[in-house]
Amino acid sequence: MAKPYAPQIPEGPLILLADGIWFKFDGKPWVLYLTALKPCSGKHAVFLRPYLIQGKEGGVKWQKIFSQIPEDIKRRTCALVVDNFNGMQSYARENNWLIQLCHFHLLAKLKVKRDIKQRTLKGGAGRIEIHELISYALHAKDPQRLNEVLNRLEFFSKGDVVTKRIRATVRDFLNCSVYYRTFLDYPNLNLPTTTNTMESMNSLLKALLRHSRGGTTPKSLLRWSEGLIRLKRQLACRA
Repeated sequence: MAKPYAPQIPEGPLILLADGIWFKFDGKPWVLYLTALKPCSGKHAVFLRPYLIQGKEGGVKWQKIFSQIPEDIKRRTCALVVDNFNGMQSYARENNWLIQLCHFHLLAKLKVKRDIKQRTLKGGAGRIEIHELISYALHAKDPQRLNEVLNRLEFFSKGDVVTKRIRATVRDFLNCSVYYRTFLDYPNLNLPTTTNTMESMNSLLKALLRHSRGGTTPKSLLRWSEGLIRLKRQLACRA
């Protein structure tokens, strides 16, 4: 029997990264919950044990995953990098963590094609402008210009210039914009602005499953995931 996975946790203050990978078995959604710890002073993230749970990804399930992290590791954790799920901000506060919301997931919701067909869709041109405005706001250092951009986004969050779904995404950003910009307020922590390290592990896992034809059942998928993480253990963490 294989020994329990016991990753070597880096010394010093830590940043917790979290992301879920969606799968389907018998037409039902399952999510592989991945977590990793990156030292503030380092450039690699060490992966923790993965968990596979049936159902859609959500904040309550993430809190259960985080509860499995040893308390001494939690106390050394200073920030959480995650997608914008309900309850994440309050959970971070309860643990005295900063929270950095993932830029990649946000911009993916606004992904646009700059062709004529895209512009002819309802709100196509507005959607392109929103993508540009939010991309700027994520990194803006000029307070006056940032305020102008946020006011313009406020306009798009109302009325029917763009679709209901895009309006909701804009409102979510406006309500949480400060948490997307945490990395600017704490440059000494070297906070990643995305969970792309998890996407890298996802790509490795998908390639492994294609080659091996494994992961055809939840149990098999979890075994392959655990095996890959045991083998790789850590990956480079890029903003």
